[in-house]
Amino acid sequence: MAKKSKVVVVFLGGSTKGSFDGITHYDTTEKEGMDRGNDIGLPGLQLDLLKALTTQCDTPVVVVLINGSPLAIEWLVNHDQIEAIVEAWYPGINGGNAVVDVLFGDYAPAGRLPVTFYHANYTSQIEETNMNMRVFPGRTHAFVQVPVLFPFGYGLSYTTWAYSNHLAYNANTSTVSLTVSNVGAVASDHSVLLFSRYVVKAAQEHDQDTYNTLVANIGVFPKQKLVAFQKVYQVQPGETIKVSFVLDREEAFGLIDVVGEKRMVAGKWELFVGPDRLSSVVVDVQHHN
Repeated sequence: MAKKSKVVVVFLGGSTKGSFDGITHYDTTEKEGMDRGNDIGLPGLQLDLLKALTTQCDTPVVVVLINGSPLAIEWLVNHDQIEAIVEAWYPGINGGNAVVDVLFGDYAPAGRLPVTFYHANYTSQIEETNMNMRVFPGRTHAFVQVPVLFPFGYGLSYTTWAYSNHLAYNANTSTVSLTVSNVGAVASDHSVLLFSRYVVKAAQEHDQDTYNTLVANIGVFPKQKLVAFQKVYQVQPGETIKVSFVLDREEAFGLIDVVGEKRMVAGKWELFVGPDRLSSVVVDVQHHN
């Protein structure tokens, strides 16, 4: 049947059948209170199935993932026959209709990954019982120090987006603004994610003693932190809209120190729309602003 089809849609992922009378179902791969261990690939024989399918026919394949946690899917990403991967998570009772709308082009996908997708060897580099996010290889998008498969905030669409080259920042009102343009051919929703990053190099070059004190208090600096987001709806092809954020200064320009307390940090901060930094601005933050 696959050989005769124009496209094959394959549903893969995890299983959250849960427990009955205190006994976890043997097919369960993930649920509350259950860890997956070192293997974060597709459970069971699913990858073998996909490999057999692509070996026996050259029909284009679309994979829909039904899962509740990141999967190491390098083989899917690197195989030319896999034309698309749709992350559906556990979508609920109406999830089938939603997936069909995306596959048939009735809705342009606009989701962003709320987690980082790591490579398969990531779990072999961490201690499961050590929850210090700063220790190599780092945990979450803020501290990860190794290449990842898909970063936090990643997401594709059926259209193309363009941002203004620079963010506009008003220090008096703590407002950040930019323009977002739909330069593709399909109307779509879009999520604009705003990150901040302390410019460590600038602090080091400005005053080495102050920098050393800061390092002693903060430890490893986060690569980025999500400070705001905004979703815009049904932006038409050729349409440009203005998006503005009013920042919480303590959240945007604060760091968690080694004892777990948040503190405002003066100095240069980069604000950027990401995760690919398409639009950014560096601002000089003072405690009295």
